Amino acid sequence: MTQSDQARESFGRMMWITPDRVFYVGLLGAPTERVMGSLMVYVAVEGSIRVSLGDGLWQETEMAVVPPYLGHKVLSDAREISVIKIEAETVDRADLPEILRASGAVDAPQFVQRVRRCGRDLCALAAEGAPMPADFDRLFFDTALPPRRLD
Repeated sequence: MTQSDQARESFGRMMWITPDRVFYVGLLGAPTERVMGSLMVYVAVEGSIRVSLGDGLWQETEMAVVPPYLGHKVLSDAREISVIKIEAETVDRADLPEILRASGAVDAPQFVQRVRRCGRDLCALAAEGAPMPADFDRLFFDTALPPRRLD
């Protein structure tokens, strides 16, 4: 079995949905333009992905961040991807960790490894039930993301 086969086999497919966050590991789908109302974090399950923001050039990376409501395209040679969606109205982007304030390709190898590890762990635990929504930010970011201040 090749290393690529082992990586695919160690990842399952799953979706963890909380009121303000989503974590998805699975097929990417057709490479069409997407416009999402969430902050999107795309992480390659293996290898790399390509992302194009708006009408911009394609960027090859292991991780990309796309701000809410920005049209974009994502391709993955592996056809599978990990995605973290953060509901835009629940956070103030200015208060987020630096890697989540970026746009486009992001060089964050430690975070990529963390998302891959969390994906494997969560897929393995899926049969036992999903973790609590309060655990989401801690698993991926070590701490709760600061909530948006409302008037």
